[in-house]
Amino acid sequence: MPANVIERVHYRNRLEIQVQGPIMLQYSHRRYMSGYFQDGATTYLKDAEDTQYSGRRYQFYESPNGHVMLLYFDRCLLRDLQLLSGLNVRSWIVDGRGRSIEYWQLGLRTYSAAAQNRLSAGEISGRIDALQALSGRPQRPGFFKANLTDQDREMISDSGTIIGEIKAVSKPRYLIMESKMDGHLPQIVRAIDSNGVAQNIEIENPLDILSNQPVHRVVPGQLIRLNYHGKISRKTLLCRL
Repeated sequence: MPANVIERVHYRNRLEIQVQGPIMLQYSHRRYMSGYFQDGATTYLKDAEDTQYSGRRYQFYESPNGHVMLLYFDRCLLRDLQLLSGLNVRSWIVDGRGRSIEYWQLGLRTYSAAAQNRLSAGEISGRIDALQALSGRPQRPGFFKANLTDQDREMISDSGTIIGEIKAVSKPRYLIMESKMDGHLPQIVRAIDSNGVAQNIEIENPLDILSNQPVHRVVPGQLIRLNYHGKISRKTLLCRL
């Protein structure tokens, strides 16, 4: 439940909110990995990388209680303490399932100190880095703040800043961009993925996908082949700086 929805809930002190830890995507009472590996183990913790979105490593945890699929990042609300503190919730939950005892302890100490305003901005940044190192997972607000929605993307497009959208990724060879502009391609662009994560990339060796010829001026709808960039996935928007 995102923060803007929680703010409209009037049942004071009846809600709890997960502030730290893995986010469950799916649960089944059936045990899949034990049947697959058949090695007698009672618990499993395995990673699997998304083949379409480079760097997204989903986690699968299995115990005698069932099978769980976890998101590729952990929820972390340390960057949103001011917003979090203003919500009518009864308690904050630090979830360390599938994580080490050090992760759990650090999370509990950190949020306890944060609730008492005893952490500086630098200390908070250091704690986030430590939680990421312990979990091996990016630390993000995870649905507490809305992701880059279709409406957000339309607003960017309407503003005239968008030059194209990544339609296909062939790792590690190339990207296919659909042009959204009429004019010369800039050399450096801002890439914004579907989670709102942004980075600057260089437009290198643009080729028209039909003629396989170099191109520098494009028209809307034209498909352009670009050099591959790590961490660029389908639906990433390329925008002017």
